[in-house]
Amino acid sequence: MVFKSLKTLFAEDQKDRISGIDYKIIIKNDRRRKELANIFLKNKEKLTPEEIYYAAIFFHHSTNNNDVRKARGLALLNIKRGELLKKENKWVEKSKWLFAATTDRLLIRERKLQKYGTQFHQKSIDSPRELFDYDKSTTDKERVALFVPTLKQTLRNLKKMDEEQQKIKNGKRK
Repeated sequence: MVFKSLKTLFAEDQKDRISGIDYKIIIKNDRRRKELANIFLKNKEKLTPEEIYYAAIFFHHSTNNNDVRKARGLALLNIKRGELLKKENKWVEKSKWLFAATTDRLLIRERKLQKYGTQFHQKSIDSPRELFDYDKSTTDKERVALFVPTLKQTLRNLKKMDEEQQKIKNGKRK
């Protein structure tokens, strides 16, 4: 068996998500990536922030709440390591966003308000994207501290995604 790096597995993960392949295949591939990530995580103290982030993403994509909690814990590990080293890097920054996204995902699955506004849905493939209900007391300052766009930026981003989807549907993609 050829052993792949977490970076290679991450590239495959992202390719799956934009390829349009059958969701059942993506789920099967996700399961395999999580199994391989668990092997790497046996020695997580030797993993770089980049590798920990990649592993966390595989668990973030899961429909299993324990996997999402694991992703959240890995993101938090990266954040704490960055604080200990008093050194920010893009993987710590990405982990801050992932911490917010996994927090929101878990809250939504518990039928609670999301805190940061990272999770959205569509009622149908042709309907506009909408944020799941969110805690209105969360400030943009809190969002930005975790590298989450402001609420206004998020709503603009969702609108742009809808417009791009419409262009693709109409055969007018850039």
